Amino acid sequence: MDKLDKMSYSQFISAVAKNTGVPNAIVRAVYDEGIDVIGKETYGRRRSVEIRNFGVFKTKEAQGRNVQLNNVKAFDSYTKFQLKPSSHFT
Repeated sequence: MDKLDKMSYSQFISAVAKNTGVPNAIVRAVYDEGIDVIGKETYGRRRSVEIRNFGVFKTKEAQGRNVQLNNVKAFDSYTKFQLKPSSHFT
């Protein structure tokens, strides 16, 4: 299996700045604030956040379990973060 080529945070900010002509500092501020809003709305308020042509961010309660023993009751439930990509990507 080939290792995926990853884009770093700074590479992403630079690429958006270059493509839009907006300074890096402004792109960085907008990106950081956008991620904060997504996190606060999904985890804090238990709301989904839809970004058109990108996807829907939401949380889901999941039940922990021991796969080897198939034991569901031994673990507490936890909150799972999900992104459902837009059909634009498929």
